[in-house]
Amino acid sequence: MARPLEIVGSWADITQRKLAESFQTLYQASFKIHEPLGLKKWFDGFLRTARAEYHTEMGKLILEHEGTLERFTGDGIMIFLNDPVVVPNPTERAVRMAVAMRDRVNGMSIGWRKHGYDLSLGIGIAQGYATIGAIGFEGRVDYGAVGTVTNLAARLCGEAQGGQILTNQKTLSEVEHLVDAEPIGELHLKGFAKPISAYSVAAIRH
Repeated sequence: MARPLEIVGSWADITQRKLAESFQTLYQASFKIHEPLGLKKWFDGFLRTARAEYHTEMGKLILEHEGTLERFTGDGIMIFLNDPVVVPNPTERAVRMAVAMRDRVNGMSIGWRKHGYDLSLGIGIAQGYATIGAIGFEGRVDYGAVGTVTNLAARLCGEAQGGQILTNQKTLSEVEHLVDAEPIGELHLKGFAKPISAYSVAAIRH
């Protein structure tokens, strides 16, 4: 049965099928990679190792912030908060999780750079209504989310530079008293008729 919920999360990649509606914030994260020339074979092996380390550390932070991992897709992650388990302040949790992930990857990247690889993390966060529930077919069912908000988080992630956390005005308004954010102007995103005013979250105020 459909149940309206306010949820927050992150975007990496999702499928589609309408089942239940929830209000959520979605979060997408993915590697930004600069590959050294002439070292592709070694790079592929190194990236598998780095990705395993990345997934392990991101998984710890998802659990710490009580997020729901929708899926890993290569170097991408989709996470949402406040569904199926309701949590207080889901938008704040999503932003705190994003900052913690960025900081954790920045720490890991010190070791990666010693091998000659510049890997960083770009993140997109958006809040709004989405369809949440079982997605798939007989024999294979996932728990996932679809909707405009998931697409927005994905597009913002795609625009984010390494180390950047991008969000929109609506999402920022929920946490602007907690964060330092800078406007980066309007973005013309695929699938959106109007440009989106985007902001880069620099830090959480202590």
